[in-house]
Amino acid sequence: MKHIRKNWFVNLFILIIPISLLPAQTVMTLGLEGGGFVQHTDNDLFFTKNNNLDLTWGFNTGIIHQQTNGSSLYYQLGHFNGTAKGIIRSTVTDEFGNVLGEANLSNLSYTVVPIEATWIPKHDSYLVWGVGVSMVLNSRAIILHNYFSNVDITDRLFSVGVGPHLAILWYQSLSQSEGASVLFSTKLKWVPTIWYDKSGRDVSDYHQSYIHISATFSLCFSMK
Repeated sequence: MKHIRKNWFVNLFILIIPISLLPAQTVMTLGLEGGGFVQHTDNDLFFTKNNNLDLTWGFNTGIIHQQTNGSSLYYQLGHFNGTAKGIIRSTVTDEFGNVLGEANLSNLSYTVVPIEATWIPKHDSYLVWGVGVSMVLNSRAIILHNYFSNVDITDRLFSVGVGPHLAILWYQSLSQSEGASVLFSTKLKWVPTIWYDKSGRDVSDYHQSYIHISATFSLCFSMK
């Protein structure tokens, strides 16, 4: 099953490459993104049951190649963060049972850099849809704060995920010449991890995957 899944991703990239070589009109996009994890395997860990990863915020930039055959290719590079705060807490007391403070306060945070290619079959209307592939660089950090030393200890795990996505896009021109426009888009992607930076650790019993949905507002500028 994994072999079939990886071959599907490779075949889609092979399909996208020759399409991108067709004569094209180029549009550059700059956008702000808000979203959330619909499902995340790290939300199933014992210490995140009460404080899950949820909302994410970030930005992205991209280039849309509008082909002469009516289709488009949308390449994007983004960055967003997600956090689950206060996942591990322990209370410090004195010999009389008086609470002095919290010895450890741990946060789980994600920094995500998606590199994405979306194929839009028809670019002849203001409302279009597209499908594509997301290659995602994930940096997961568990930050443990020690009450006594006032020092943060950070455990990081870097990973790479590859998965499909579905996008719906809506355009609105800002000028009669259509040199500038705004773009509203919604994207749903599933990202299973294919590689971990183990750094000498045993991660054989750990699996990371998630479903993420996002909405983006972008400004578009024609580069023809």
